[in-house]
Amino acid sequence: MLMLRPGSVIRLEAKETADDRTRERIEKNNSSGFVVRECVMSSEALGGRPGLLLESLQEGGSRGQRWMGWLASDDVELL
Repeated sequence: MLMLRPGSVIRLEAKETADDRTRERIEKNNSSGFVVRECVMSSEALGGRPGLLLESLQEGGSRGQRWMGWLASDDVELL
């Protein structure tokens, strides 16, 4: 299971078993990586799976304009 400290800057790729939503979010928002905002062992929004609250560091966007959302940590791998 992937556990990271809030504030960490990471780059991700979707595992082969990841759903389409996870793949799309990573493909669209991973150009400059993500900042980990929260890391939980169980997320109700993800059906009890471990999760990461991520904020995109996509170029050209300021905080509040960039994508932020939850991804299941067991669906992603660090690059």
